[in-house]
Amino acid sequence: MTDARRTALRRAGLLLALIVLLDLVIRTADPDYAVLGVLDEPAHLATGALLALAVSTRTGPWSRSAWLTVLAASCLIDADHVPAALGSNVLTHGTPRPYTHSLTTVAVLLLLALAARALRRRHVSALLAVAALGVGGHLLRDLGTAPVALFWPVSDAGVTLPYAGYLAVLVAAALAAVAGARRPQPAQPVHEPVRTGGPQ
Repeated sequence: MTDARRTALRRAGLLLALIVLLDLVIRTADPDYAVLGVLDEPAHLATGALLALAVSTRTGPWSRSAWLTVLAASCLIDADHVPAALGSNVLTHGTPRPYTHSLTTVAVLLLLALAARALRRRHVSALLAVAALGVGGHLLRDLGTAPVALFWPVSDAGVTLPYAGYLAVLVAAALAAVAGARRPQPAQPVHEPVRTGGPQ
C-alpha cells in the first residue's frame, strides 16, 4: 500500500470511527435536544468530511476554501431549525423537518453552480458544487436518524434510511477514498483536476 493510501485509510478510518462512537453515545445516553445537537453536529461534520475525502481523491486536490465550504454546508443547514425552536412552524408546517432539509436545496445549489460556470466564474461554481455535496451529506445522515421530507415540495412525506444503510454509504465512501488516493499534489484554487497544455 502506498503512503497516500495509508494516509487516506487513516483519515477515513478515524472519521468513520468518530461517527460510530458519537452515535453509540447518542443511542445509549438518549440526551435532550441541546445535548443531542452538541453530539450530532460533529457527526455531520465527519460525514461531510468523509464524503468530501472520497470525492477529492477522484477530482484532484481541493483548496482550503473548498474544504471549509463543504464542512460549513454540512452543518449550517441546521440553522433552519431555529424558527421551530422559537415556536414557529414557518419552515416546518406539515413536514417532519424544515423544508430546506430536502433535495430542493441540493438542486438549487447545483443549478447555481452551473450558472456560475456558464458565466466563467469557475471558483464560485466549484464552491457551490461542494456546498451541494455538504448539504447532501447532511441529508444522508438525517435520513439514517429520523424522517426527512426529502422530496419537498413534491411530497411532504417523511423518508428514512436504515441506519445500516447510512453506515454502508460511509464505508463505501471510505473505500473509495482509499482506492482513489494518489501521491499528494499542490492544491488547486478549485476542486477541479489539474489541467495542462495551452490556454483554456
